[in-house]
Amino acid sequence: SRLQKWGQIQLAVYAVVVPLWLRYLGVSSMIWYWLLPVFLGPAPLWYLQIAEHADCTLDSNGLTNTRSVTSSWLIRLVYWNMNLHAEHHLYPTFPFHALPEAHEL
Repeated sequence: SRLQKWGQIQLAVYAVVVPLWLRYLGVSSMIWYWLLPVFLGPAPLWYLQIAEHADCTLDSNGLTNTRSVTSSWLIRLVYWNMNLHAEHHLYPTFPFHALPEAHEL
């Protein structure tokens, strides 16, 4: 299937990139520039993503398959207002800076 093909391509890229990275840039750079950001970067946002989708319907109704979450100004800035997730799903062409206005509708 298409998904299996892309998985195989990704594994093949890793099979080439990782040994080259280790040989020419070292383990330390792999940890600092790849592994730490992969594991620490998205982790705080997972809590928001769970809150936005947990226990919602699995249909295509944008009013019931996701919800918006209130958050601090810092999270709104870093997350590009995606805490207004229902609005993001209802108005997917709206830019991130217009989501607060859409929330007021």
